[in-house]
This record gives sequence, structure tokens and C-alpha cells, in this order.
Amino acid sequence: MHNLVVVGGSNSLMGKGWSTRFRESCGSSTGFRNLSIGAATSLMGIYRMMRNEIPDGATVLWEYALNESNHFKAGQSCESLIHHLDWFMETARRRNIRVLPLQFWNRPEVLGDAPNDYRVALRERFAAYGLRQIDTHELLLRFASEQQMSLEKLYLDDMHYAIDTGFLDDLVRIVTERLDDAAVPCAVERLQDAALELCVPDGAMERFENSVFQADSYPLDGDELSIAAQGALLASFVIAGNEAGAVTISADGYPIGTYSLQAAGLKPEGRILKHIVHWKAADDLRKVRSGLVLAGAQPHSRPIVQNMYKWNVHCAEEPRRDAYLCALLEH
Repeated sequence: MHNLVVVGGSNSLMGKGWSTRFRESCGSSTGFRNLSIGAATSLMGIYRMMRNEIPDGATVLWEYALNESNHFKAGQSCESLIHHLDWFMETARRRNIRVLPLQFWNRPEVLGDAPNDYRVALRERFAAYGLRQIDTHELLLRFASEQQMSLEKLYLDDMHYAIDTGFLDDLVRIVTERLDDAAVPCAVERLQDAALELCVPDGAMERFENSVFQADSYPLDGDELSIAAQGALLASFVIAGNEAGAVTISADGYPIGTYSLQAAGLKPEGRILKHIVHWKAADDLRKVRSGLVLAGAQPHSRPIVQNMYKWNVHCAEEPRRDAYLCALLEH
């Protein structure tokens, strides 16, 4: 099987984690790419598909469930998470991309009683897409029982699987055996007459590059940036940094919000690709008629701090290590 692509969060990035072992098991004849980004959701997978980083006809291993559940618990709406998931699957369908979902669980969820609303909705959506998932909740329980090992020891911390228990080898074996279960998702009927568009600012750009991602970016430490765009604003893609400021986004002359671009958990001078979500429910989904304006000036009050971001007042004398990439609109 050629063109295998992993999209997911930090569990799929760990140096000795499941994806590294899976890649080694595939051999050199398989075109393998790992496009995972820490703390990301299906929005990031949409972005990578729309940038043509995932080839038409590829097989994708989707691993965003653990992150999306964490975003849900931190306040992102189930409606927005499932809407973005629908768009990921519909985009894959339109490009004949086969998907095998891997539903990972964090430690508190496995030790808890009942799945949250997002997990319930996720199972229903997988069934609607006609996809057979690999659910690690069941695998963890079985592995712990067979090995007479506590569930806690299968985790490195609340959000990451331990690498030395044997569980990840078991997982890789199951993923390898189940690759033929990957399928092109069924159509999402309510999206059949809709489309997505990535819209970039007008203005000076600079190239952002690190070991996992490269793109043209638009610094926010100068004049306002304008984006010609029409449609419903779903999200923005940004380069967030440890030393970063905030961005104020307006549509058609009216403010949408001011958002922190300071990523949590980064080392000094660290920068990372991230997304910002601009809506929770359909009635607050902003319809853009002509364009967006981005301003990077220091906010007068605390900005919106979404999950896996932080906020400390940025010193105006220090260079900003953030940038804007593009806006995602639906029309």
C-alpha cells in the first residue's frame, strides 16, 4: 500500500511512539508521511489536505480524537468539533482518500465512568461515514487484563501512552492488520452544495520553516493586514510562539475577537503551527461579506485564550515570534 499518511496529535509524534514503529514495519517501499501536530484537531487535517500535502487516493490514519476530546473539555463546542470533522471526511471523500480512524483516549477518560458528549457524537459520525474505527479504549482494557498491568502504567502522563509497556507494539500490529478497513467516507449530505476556501492576507510575507512544516507567513508586527474573503469564518491558521502577541480579527468593519497567539508548553523561542476557532454554534458563525482585517497591536485587555494557548503581556520592545497564515471560510 502506497501513500500512507498519519494525521494526529503528539501521541503520533513521539520519537519511539506508535507511528515510528508503524513506519518501520511498513518498510521503505511504502510512501509514508507523518503530518501530525501537537494539540491539533481535524481542522489541521483539513488544512494539510487543502495544501495538497495529502495526495489524492492516499490512505490516512486519523488520530485527532484525544485532542478533540481535550478541546471539548476545555470549552470548544461539540457542534464545531463535529462540523470540522464532517468537513475533514467530506474533503477526503471528494479526493478519493481512504480513512482509518484511530480513537485514542487520555488516562482520566479511561479511568472514568462514561464517555463525554463528544465521544458519543464521534461514534455516531464514524458510523454515518461508513468507517470502522480502531478504538484503543477497548484495546487498553484487554491489554491491561492480559498483562495483569494497571491501566495507569500504560500512560506516560494523562495525555500520552507510555512507550515501554508493549501496548504500542500491540497497537501497531492491529493497525497493520486493519489497514484494509480504511475506506473512502460516505458523503456528508448537508455539505454537498458547500465548499471550503483558504484565504491569505495581502502584504509582505516571510517563509516559515521548521522540521515538520513550511509555509509563507504574514508577520503581525507592522501595519494591519487585509484579506479579501466571503463566506462563514470557521478558523484561522497561525504560527504561535512562546514570545508572541495577540491578533485582533474584524470582518466588514466589525470586530470578531482578539486572540492570544502565545502557545502553551513551548520552549523559549519555540514556534508551532496552530489553529484558532472563531465560532461555537451556528448562530454565532460570522458571515464575511467582503473581507477580514488583522491587527497585531497590543490589546488593552486580556485576549481570548483558547485551549493550549496562554497569555502574558507581550513586551513591545521584544520581537514577536508569531505570524498569520490564512483563514478558513465555508461558502
